Amino acid sequence: MAGVVVLGGGVAGLAAAHYLRQLRPSSALPITVLEAASSVGGWVNTTRHVDGTVWEHGPRTVRPAGQQGVNTLQLVEELQLQDRLKIIPAGHPATLNRMIMTGGQLHRLPTSLWSTLRPLKPFHRPLALAALRDLWAPAERGLQDDSLFAFVSRRFGADIAQFAVDPLVRGICAGDARQISVRFLMDSLFEHEQRHGSVLWGMWKERGRTAPPDPGDSELARRAQKERWSVWSLEGGLRTLPEALAERLAADGVSVRLDCPATELRLRPDGATVHTAAGELHASHIISALPAHGLAPLVTDRAVTEPLEQIESVTVAVITLEYAGQLLRQPGFGYLIPSCEPAGGVLGVIFDTCSFPQGDRTILTVMSGGAEMERWYGARPDREQVLRAALDEVRRTLGITAEPSRVCVQIQERCIPQYRVGHKALVARLRDAVRERQWPLLLAGAAYDGVSVNDCILSGRRAAEAVSASLGEA
Repeated sequence: MAGVVVLGGGVAGLAAAHYLRQLRPSSALPITVLEAASSVGGWVNTTRHVDGTVWEHGPRTVRPAGQQGVNTLQLVEELQLQDRLKIIPAGHPATLNRMIMTGGQLHRLPTSLWSTLRPLKPFHRPLALAALRDLWAPAERGLQDDSLFAFVSRRFGADIAQFAVDPLVRGICAGDARQISVRFLMDSLFEHEQRHGSVLWGMWKERGRTAPPDPGDSELARRAQKERWSVWSLEGGLRTLPEALAERLAADGVSVRLDCPATELRLRPDGATVHTAAGELHASHIISALPAHGLAPLVTDRAVTEPLEQIESVTVAVITLEYAGQLLRQPGFGYLIPSCEPAGGVLGVIFDTCSFPQGDRTILTVMSGGAEMERWYGARPDREQVLRAALDEVRRTLGITAEPSRVCVQIQERCIPQYRVGHKALVARLRDAVRERQWPLLLAGAAYDGVSVNDCILSGRRAAEAVSASLGEA
């Protein structure tokens, strides 16, 4: 029997294989995961030092909110990782103190209704006035999409766009808010304007229509709601999750082949052939959890490769700085930097040991580059230059003049897809092209369904469900 081949061993690909094996428990359906790297996890990447110190080089926490968050907590239960959870509750400093840097100063973002009624730097007016603007600003009905920056400027004013949305987008996808799609990243806000003429009026009119996520039979999801978790991680770092998935897949008879990239993909209505350096695999279905730029060279039909090539990804430098002692004067999650600030290409700084203390040390993660990588560091970023910029930023804004005891600089090439204006329609066109050719190909992962760990896991699950439905009776 021809099996199913999953391309990519990041969280989306591993999740797809896991859910497919759940739906098709019989080993009569071979499932193979092909991963080009020597380990699973993709951009979920943790370094564990022999002294017990943990560094995160990619995502470091997961939100329990929404149906995607519930789905991931259910997966945590399935993998029996409950006892390894590390929780940050809603009242934790890392939750309450999220900051923006302007003019060399850190400014805490408002977290209460009262704080929106008075001017708070870096905003020039009380945020409540921005809300009033939304109620009266004319709607741009009939738009198919818009950039987040233009949308928020129109509805709430330039202040909010420049000092809140611009750095937020840099934190989410290392992107330029003037190019990133509001319809993809914040679709509900866009739909409120289109349907009701105002974001706030739309939220008011549709209150109660959106039910809270159903925790189902997930004890963890019920706990998260009751205890008001903000985010969570795992002992040993977030990489524990893909590692546990890989272990479960091995126990369930799923083959995970490392250092084994696909080199060519031949697709036809009745199946597919995957070429690798080790030989060919014949499959009834393919689930691609590769980035768009990784899948494009494997297929030859321009109706498919052309939209894949339009989904660009940016390169991000991730710099880990470890210092002896407790050096942070203000606890918090960290801070983001608006693009209008001359910060040498630095996007933001995460206070890792505020969220999860690790003895008498301070660990910071500095993120640089993204959509502005080439502007600041050129086409081939130099690690020393990137490190100097990170150290300069930490000295200038945080006043940390000590030399770090350990550092790590990773240049993560083309790691985050850019959801540019029109992205939702582009992905729909891509999937339509695949369906029109009757190819047994499902697309999963950050390029198509969202950048978060939750998004990727749910995307993998939906791809697995589609394959199982296509296979018919189990």
